[in-house]
Amino acid sequence: MAVILDAGVLIAFVFSEDTYRGGGISRWDAYRSPGGVLGGMFVASVALLVSIAAALAYAEVRRSLRLFRAVTLTGIGCALLLVVPTIIGFSTN
Repeated sequence: MAVILDAGVLIAFVFSEDTYRGGGISRWDAYRSPGGVLGGMFVASVALLVSIAAALAYAEVRRSLRLFRAVTLTGIGCALLLVVPTIIGFSTN
């Protein structure tokens, strides 16, 4: 599923080398300040993406188009409010 792939790409992005700072430091270490909110946002984003994937799989197994649409729309809204700011937070210098 594409949502699981998105979670994997997010994880790879956050733990890859920060191209702005260089020197082998990851974005996780470069942008997550002690006591900051980015670490929690990252964990919540990955959990959200995995939950959406599970709900979509459940809707598919049940063959419920209504549930599938509801999960998709809710997932898009939550991703816009949580995942996108997380990506921006880990890439803003």
